[in-house]
Amino acid sequence: MRVTAERLSFEPGSEPPALDVQVRGSDYGAAAGAQIAVVTSSATDPSPRPMGAALAGPDGSARVVLPPLPPGAYKATATAKRGDGTAIGEAEDAFVVAPASRELVEAAPRPDVLQALAAATKGRVLAASDALATLPWRDPERVEVGQRTSKPLWDNWKVLALLCLVVGAEWTLRRRWGYA
Repeated sequence: MRVTAERLSFEPGSEPPALDVQVRGSDYGAAAGAQIAVVTSSATDPSPRPMGAALAGPDGSARVVLPPLPPGAYKATATAKRGDGTAIGEAEDAFVVAPASRELVEAAPRPDVLQALAAATKGRVLAASDALATLPWRDPERVEVGQRTSKPLWDNWKVLALLCLVVGAEWTLRRRWGYA
């Protein structure tokens, strides 16, 4: 069984939250006609509350539209039963009901905020008519790499001697202990 929220975040007062539920039987085939019940719990109220029900279609899927919910974080748990009442399974998903941020709703410059930011950072606010050429531009500090040296590890005789010593010790010990 699988349940997924239509979106991760829903806006209160607009489109109600919806869940897509997939129900499969023990043979992994579609559980057509399964009775699906959805309960939700929120971060502020962990007690589960019944929120909706649906009947799975021929392909074992159903869409459950929940009633409008107040802002908060929610966990939806869907349970499915056969027509005779035997349990098929249970699945859960989480979603959030939150209003869109003011920044996204009012996507316009706010001179009062810009003035306060400029005052706090000892900067200044420019008008839209000010040319970019009047701004004081500083060249970034540049670091150039003139050359590069590459020294492979195997060019060192000490590393070669250590490798031979380790391989020789391993071979000697295996012979002594009867593994080779």
